[in-house]
Amino acid sequence: MNPIKKLIAGSPYRITRAHTEKGTVAFRGPEDCFDCLRSLGTFCVRIATGEPPNLPWLTYPAIRFLQAKLKSDARIFEFGGGMSTVWLERRCSEIHTVEDNSVWFERLSMKTRRTKLTLADGEAYINAIDRFEDGFFDMIVVDGSIDRMACFQRAERHLKPGGLMVIDDTDKEQVARGQIACLDELMSATRAYRVHRFSGWVPGSFWAKETTIATKL
Repeated sequence: MNPIKKLIAGSPYRITRAHTEKGTVAFRGPEDCFDCLRSLGTFCVRIATGEPPNLPWLTYPAIRFLQAKLKSDARIFEFGGGMSTVWLERRCSEIHTVEDNSVWFERLSMKTRRTKLTLADGEAYINAIDRFEDGFFDMIVVDGSIDRMACFQRAERHLKPGGLMVIDDTDKEQVARGQIACLDELMSATRAYRVHRFSGWVPGSFWAKETTIATKL
């Protein structure tokens, strides 16, 4: 990727940094302009200090949606930990996170207090949620690097009716037709969820993407 293209687009799959990989533009009103400035500011701080912002790496519209929907007694499961884990711990009563990256696992172990962290790989990672009963969780986040389709399928029965299924980066792999794109297509066709698409700017990374949040019916 040549330097000019990288400066303008941020990745080979975007038209510009203001576009998701689906081609959706993240400028629809004043709030998006403010989000763009916040994204740039947190990106510059991350580059300068090496520390990511204390916000989920979801789009800002998705973060606002979760702020409005999540209750303090919510029980959360995450496939893939990150700054979202730190953010959720401050807002919810019970967090369970499975992580396959040992470096991130150690960082999260130092940054969190109440989160139940599990380091696992392969089938153990996918099956980590099975130690909980059906309908146990108010929200499940599918945002890890291991087989997101399998994680989603394994997670479904553990999400209560009215619960939230969060799938990040649903604009990715559109050209390669990878697992994320297949999961995105599944969510577009489903009748089991009310699906909300949140395209927008991202904390700590100066570009736009899409986060999908689906309410289980």
